[in-house]
Amino acid sequence: MYRFMAEHLDLRLERILDPGHRLAIDETRVVVESPERMKVFTRLHPRPAHALKDDDSITSALRACADLYGVSDKLAALGIDVKYMGVPLTDMLKGGWTSLSF
Repeated sequence: MYRFMAEHLDLRLERILDPGHRLAIDETRVVVESPERMKVFTRLHPRPAHALKDDDSITSALRACADLYGVSDKLAALGIDVKYMGVPLTDMLKGGWTSLSF
């Protein structure tokens, strides 16, 4: 997993290699968190009402971000179809849509 992520996300694998053990991955600093600790939204910190919720809405909103970080081609190579939403949203508004929810 580490080598895959390093290759596809241009991470510096040498930062976690243990040269004393034939360049094995050094996991001594890895912390395994509980599922509760990993939750982004909780009862005390709920998901905002205006937040995107479904997969299609989220991936549609991510294309501009992916371009900004220069990873659009890498995502496409992994089979992920990330879309721009500017034109579709403009068309919806021009078409008379008065309500839009994601």
